[in-house]
Amino acid sequence: MRKRGQVSETFLYILAGVITAVVVYYGVSAIMEFRGKGAEAESILLKEKITLDVQRISKQLGAARNFSYLFPSEYNEVCYVDTSKGEEIINNLSISAIISDSVEANSTNNVFLFGQKTDAFRAGDIQVCESPVACFQTQAGVARVEMYGGGGFALLEPCPAEINRPPVVVNETPAYVTRNVSSCSDFEVNINNIALATDPDKDNMDIDWYLLKWRNTTKTRTDTNATSPAEANYNLKVQNSCGVYRLVVVATDYAGKAGSGRFEFIINIQVPENNNPYAEILNKGINYFNVGQPITLNGLGNDTEKGTLSYKWDFGDGTSEEGSVWFDPAAQNNFTNITTHTYNAVGNYSVWFTVTDEQGAWATDNWTVKIGNTPPVITPIEPVNGANLSTRDVNLTFNVWDREQEKTNCVIDLLSQTEGLRTIAIGDVANNTDKSWSLSNLQEGNYTWTVSCSDGLLIATSNPMNFTILLPILPVLNCYILSSCGSLFPVISLSDLTNAHAEVPGGNYPKKVCCNLTEGILTSSGATVLKLSDAQNAHAEDMTHTNYGTAVQMGTSDPKYGTIACRTAGSCDPGQNETCVVSLSDYTNAHVADCSGYSIKICCRDIPSP
Repeated sequence: MRKRGQVSETFLYILAGVITAVVVYYGVSAIMEFRGKGAEAESILLKEKITLDVQRISKQLGAARNFSYLFPSEYNEVCYVDTSKGEEIINNLSISAIISDSVEANSTNNVFLFGQKTDAFRAGDIQVCESPVACFQTQAGVARVEMYGGGGFALLEPCPAEINRPPVVVNETPAYVTRNVSSCSDFEVNINNIALATDPDKDNMDIDWYLLKWRNTTKTRTDTNATSPAEANYNLKVQNSCGVYRLVVVATDYAGKAGSGRFEFIINIQVPENNNPYAEILNKGINYFNVGQPITLNGLGNDTEKGTLSYKWDFGDGTSEEGSVWFDPAAQNNFTNITTHTYNAVGNYSVWFTVTDEQGAWATDNWTVKIGNTPPVITPIEPVNGANLSTRDVNLTFNVWDREQEKTNCVIDLLSQTEGLRTIAIGDVANNTDKSWSLSNLQEGNYTWTVSCSDGLLIATSNPMNFTILLPILPVLNCYILSSCGSLFPVISLSDLTNAHAEVPGGNYPKKVCCNLTEGILTSSGATVLKLSDAQNAHAEDMTHTNYGTAVQMGTSDPKYGTIACRTAGSCDPGQNETCVVSLSDYTNAHVADCSGYSIKICCRDIPSP
């Protein structure tokens, strides 16, 4: 038989084992729950940071940013989705079914987290240029993402620039037409000319017809807002005047008038046995001369028929010179006429040499001479080409020098992705002077500037200069109420979400007020957020009252990220990056709630360092 003492000892061993198992089980469960709460906070922080970065880059047209994200262990990939490409996503079998199903269900979620767990949320407006989805794997728990500012949306890969292509004009009727008439003084002919204008970019076009005879140009017809491709026709009616008629058709697109196409019909009206003579100005070379300097001009002409050829010099200053020669192609190849002319004023002059035969057929050639003038010389000074600026205020500085003039009239063309083309009239600039023009409140992005100056006769334009404005990223404060702060900064703890007492961090209250700063680290010294009547189970008052002695404070560990400032208000100002911490039932002796509970809000924000 067993003794009574032995039975009692065995029972105690069994009881101790049961107690130990219960303690181990509930201890492990508590640890796992704590870890789960920390992971939940990390996940919330990750989604908030992604959302904030998407929304900020969306407002910075032309900017490019590299972002790094520290992922909780449950995730190893993030995918950004262009939900506007829904049909392409649904029909692409290589895209995750989770993304396809979300898009097909018309969900607004456009950021997906994958790994041991899956999560999705909307981060703002997102576009992906080439493909509908852009995914990034983590390396050592960190994902690196490059985003571009699209002006209202975040772009996950740069799109190729659109290049406007000019229209193309081709003839549908013969380009060269010869009509023989019996007499140059008594005839009428009609020639129908048809052209086809096509714009490669499918832009609408204006189609203009110009008739050129001798040196007279007449715009005869315009077809406006024609849809590509467009067939245009023009019936040319000629009466009682032989010669060469040039009918030019020009198509100009509607994409900023950036490109134009043209085609030229040549119509020769002549007596059958007569050919047009030939005219040429020889020895065209340097065309800059001084005022009063004699210029030698050498004209050459010929014809295929024997007869008298008339020639005429038109010097472009209101004076002319003419004469005639007997020409026999069997005896000579050409005739020449050499003359000199002197110009008495600065200017650009167009010289014409014309040869006409006995039947009225003619040929002409021209040359432009420039008297007493050279173009200005422009030197851009600052910003230097390729400069990266961290300010919205910019001075554009250049120097202009002109050999002949004491001053020039200048303009600056400033081109940016945000504002387009902006022309700035500078006015007169003294010769060989550095001129600056100040610009304020420019947006972030890339800029190109050129300077054009005129001396009254010639215009010079500088080489294009580029600079980029890239402003520093400012820190932003955010606060949340969670069951555990995890890596976030604990401010206070609440007994409930409304009508609650408060205590300093480290107590037993279940609702934790947690904050974070996108740049820098929060500390427990700095601005007073509110005051408590005691460290635990306390009422609260705002930071301006002096009834309670336990101050709850928040600051930054590094002054370069700024300082924390708090105030009471009816609502917090998102334009000042204010975040609501908690709300109070009164200014003192108050209960505490989340930001939706009471009308008195505790609002805090980070004030960046200068």
